[in-house]
Amino acid sequence: MTFKHTVTATACAAAVLATSGAALAATTASTTAPAPNHSAGRGTIVSTTRLPQLSAGEIKSYLKESGFDASQVRYGVDAYRIVYRT
Repeated sequence: MTFKHTVTATACAAAVLATSGAALAATTASTTAPAPNHSAGRGTIVSTTRLPQLSAGEIKSYLKESGFDASQVRYGVDAYRIVYRT
């Protein structure tokens, strides 16, 4: 697998997490912790939510179904949603 394919596969996995996070979060317990409001300015973290964990096997399955070579996948993914002010 070339570097370009590795980056593409990583971006693909991140896109899956980002787009399916809401649906998965509905079926998985998640915790939302409001960040301390030290300043209401730009870049202030509003909340963080832990999204479901995906095992290496789940990532391999998704990448294979999407036409990517998943032979280099070794680890799972812990995903978080971070909401911040822009």
